[in-house]
Amino acid sequence: MGPTKSYFILLLFTIGLVYSCGKDPITTPGPIDPIDTTEPPVITPAKYNRDSAIKDYNEMFLATEISNVGWTGSRATCTPGTIPQSVHDAVIK
Repeated sequence: MGPTKSYFILLLFTIGLVYSCGKDPITTPGPIDPIDTTEPPVITPAKYNRDSAIKDYNEMFLATEISNVGWTGSRATCTPGTIPQSVHDAVIK
């Protein structure tokens, strides 16, 4: 097989590869169930006042502040160590 024929086959292969990597065909989505708009949804706002907001801030936000995690590991010796369960609980809270 001569070099011209090899280049031609390589060109055809390259063109086929480029066209096969094109975008997927556009598909039309199926029908969507209609939404019942005869009755508007009932939305009841949460009843918060200043005192409950301050209480939540103090109990939920400030209570999770961790100044010392009590880690027992060591970077120098590559010891993983542990942290107390209270720290885990504060993080999840």
